[in-house]
Amino acid sequence: MNIISKIERKAKSRHARIGLGIGQVSEKLIRSAEDAQEYAQVVLVGDEEQIRSTGTELEIIHSSDPSKKLVELLVEGDIDGAVRGNLSATKTLSALKSSLGMKRLYR
Repeated sequence: MNIISKIERKAKSRHARIGLGIGQVSEKLIRSAEDAQEYAQVVLVGDEEQIRSTGTELEIIHSSDPSKKLVELLVEGDIDGAVRGNLSATKTLSALKSSLGMKRLYR
């Protein structure tokens, strides 16, 4: 069994709740999130009205500041993992740094 198969098998068995940051609504990003439902429970974080306009039926957590909300959900344990999607890396890492009380993050 190759490494990709092992990862897929583990992901399917774990079915983690993953937050996906949505800044600018992208049909491609939403469709990819829908396809990922096989591996995880994907929760979209962003402007609910804009995201709903794509016709998706995925769970949406509305926020006018999705970078901050995504980190908040992760830190509070409401999601098991976070993918920043098309959110600003700078804003998302800044929110993470602030939430963890750190002066600096390395990536």
